[in-house]
Amino acid sequence: MGLPWIVGLLAGLCLASTLPETGECQMIGPVLPIARGNCPLLTSGKCWVDCNPYSTDFEIHHILCEDVDYYALHGDLGDYASKVRDSKAMIEVALTVSNSPNITTVETNMLYNIRNHLNWLSLHHMNGLVFFPLLVEMKNLTQIHIKNCSSLTEMDLALLPPSIEYISIENTGVSRLEYRLTDPARLPRLTTFTFQQNPLKYIEEGFFLNFPELTTLLVTQNQVSTPTVSSDKLFRTTKPLMQFAFSGNKFEGDGVTDDLRRRFFEAILNSVVFDANSNAVHFDLSDNSLLISPDAVKAFPKLAAVTHLGLRGNTFDTTVATTGFLRDLPRLISLDLSSTFVPQNTGMFQGLPQLIVLRLDSNMFGDMGQADHFQGLESKTLYQLFLSGNSLEALPAQSFIPFRSNIQSLELENNRLKLDETTFAEFPRLRSLSLKSNGLRTFNSAVLRGLTQLNQLDLSCNPLTLIDRNTFSELSSQLNHLDLSWCQLRPFTDATAPVVTNDAFEGLKSVSVLIMSNGFLRETILPKLNRLPAKNLAILNLDNNGIRSLNPRDLSTLTIGSLSLRNNQMQQLLWQNISFSGNGNWAQLHSLDLSDNQITSLEEIDTRGLTGLSTLRLERNGLIRVFPGVFDNLPLLNAVYLSGNRLNAIHHFFEKTGEQLLVLSVDNNHIRRLAKSDLIKMKNLTRLDLHGNPLHHLEEGIFDILKHDQDHADSWVLSLVLTNLTCGCSTNGWLKRFVNEHRFNNFQGMILEDPANYFGPHAAYSHVPRCNLENGRRIFITEPEQPLCAVSAAISTTAIGTHGGKIQVVLALFSSFFIFAF
Repeated sequence: MGLPWIVGLLAGLCLASTLPETGECQMIGPVLPIARGNCPLLTSGKCWVDCNPYSTDFEIHHILCEDVDYYALHGDLGDYASKVRDSKAMIEVALTVSNSPNITTVETNMLYNIRNHLNWLSLHHMNGLVFFPLLVEMKNLTQIHIKNCSSLTEMDLALLPPSIEYISIENTGVSRLEYRLTDPARLPRLTTFTFQQNPLKYIEEGFFLNFPELTTLLVTQNQVSTPTVSSDKLFRTTKPLMQFAFSGNKFEGDGVTDDLRRRFFEAILNSVVFDANSNAVHFDLSDNSLLISPDAVKAFPKLAAVTHLGLRGNTFDTTVATTGFLRDLPRLISLDLSSTFVPQNTGMFQGLPQLIVLRLDSNMFGDMGQADHFQGLESKTLYQLFLSGNSLEALPAQSFIPFRSNIQSLELENNRLKLDETTFAEFPRLRSLSLKSNGLRTFNSAVLRGLTQLNQLDLSCNPLTLIDRNTFSELSSQLNHLDLSWCQLRPFTDATAPVVTNDAFEGLKSVSVLIMSNGFLRETILPKLNRLPAKNLAILNLDNNGIRSLNPRDLSTLTIGSLSLRNNQMQQLLWQNISFSGNGNWAQLHSLDLSDNQITSLEEIDTRGLTGLSTLRLERNGLIRVFPGVFDNLPLLNAVYLSGNRLNAIHHFFEKTGEQLLVLSVDNNHIRRLAKSDLIKMKNLTRLDLHGNPLHHLEEGIFDILKHDQDHADSWVLSLVLTNLTCGCSTNGWLKRFVNEHRFNNFQGMILEDPANYFGPHAAYSHVPRCNLENGRRIFITEPEQPLCAVSAAISTTAIGTHGGKIQVVLALFSSFFIFAF
């Protein structure tokens, strides 16, 4: 889809040199320095550049501007153009303008300085944007994205240049897809049009006919009210489509009747034309609550080119004759009829020679023996069948004769199956079976005796009361993945918990993923697992089982890769006198999760046998104290998660060396100070989570001790969220210099893991910190009005993760600020 959704920011733009006498910043005139990676620094301090050289001949520059007006944006783009004028590389510019309420329109004069470079334009969170962008003279613009601009109520595509290939209009006030001028817009290169989360009220007949190359049309998640319905031109295009989606739309308003829902569905079928020469043709009408009438079904032959058809969440009229109703769709590979209440008839699925995936979930089939649904099915490759949520009590063997020997994946969640040895006898190639939430109180593996190729079995959310030798003894020797989790509404007690016998697991010969959460099985489950014939477990999950201690001897016969013991009742790690060394093959354990227990102290524990441990999680334990050097015997430890505890410092986690540590998460603790000595043994950190701490002091130059690859300075960024930063002081001149040296790159998603605590789940945040002027106005620290100053109130810090093994942290000031999330 063209340029990736990556927003790059250049932090710095100091625009100043430091006076040696005072340490204050001095403005240095109109010729600005070039940042590392040769990215220009721009004048206003409200626009940042991220340069991505793909080769010596081609570069993509991301320019992000926030809180700008016409003059700041126009001036910065002119400044940018002058700096790249002599570049020998071909440069394409991706421009994002966001959170700029003073901009009511974006037009050619504003962007004129980059007219020869601009390829991609994104306008986000622009509540002042009232007029549709006038960009007809931007001859190289290929993509435009407009998102979260609630004041924009009209769209005029005639204002866009003929070079446009991709248009996305999302979450705006635009309600009409129509021509604004007598001469309709003609966009000869437009291939993709996306219209999402808008209040759709009107679609002009033939609106899409003037885009001769349009092959992807997506109209999704809109609020649709009293639309005009055309019989054959509603979504008619000049060129046959390869992908069409009208899905997740909510019809509302007085004019929305059952008759409208019926006519709208018919109008879609009669207007859309698909490309029979394309290998993959997607037609998705899911979740619109439309009505599928007999007349609509008669139009199904028009879908002969479709390979993937989604009708989920619409309703068939009870009078529809479904016998052979899909026989004219010979290319169909995937079919979703879930939640459609499709009438059951013999021979429903006649034909369909290429069908691979069939979804029939939540149709209340009840007794599938009433009709021979699959009579006449020609597919020899139907591998996946979904029948969840149908109140099935049995699987009549005769119902699946045409394909039962081919089925490899069978989803039967949320039914009421009564199992016996004949239930799955006719599915010899079954590799994946889900019996989740079937109300099974007992389970005898004899019912699966013939499934010699079974690899995955899901028995979760069944009220099983007894796990004994018969539960698993007849399972396939190929079984690799077993989920036996409980999902009861009321927590178990010792008196009501399931009973697990000592020999329960002796039938699991090859299992490598075993999940047994929420069973209140206590620590007595551990020595029983020691009797597993399968000695190599890639994953063992025993979350929420009331386990109070972990003795290495209890699992000494197993080799475990990842062990999860979250949300148990462990109060301490009894490892002081019990070594992992010599008590099993614990050297292969690479991930240990002890989060959400009650471990308040990490004392001098013997971890010598955990030589392969790379990830340790101890989040939300009420942890108060970590003894010095507690992690020294873990030579491969590179990620430690200690979030949500009560730690007041992070120093001395490593006494010897911690240079292998890449991730340290200590957010939401009680840490008030951060000094160089805290990080001196962790020079290779690529992620440091410190947000949610009452930090009052950052030692000057604290981040300088972290190793920075000078040859790839653009590959890492530091994320620092400050709650109260005052402009005009010299105390923290080092922080401004630090920001000035490093630029923002490859940022995706939100910095904050729980943004709902701040501005809500749809908030957007800013990458660059702001400071407070004496008059109370807040400015970016990159703006030239005043030099940066001291931190006068609580400081909190956060970070985002690594990308491609490179450091990624983002610097941001947090107080009424915004960071763009894509």
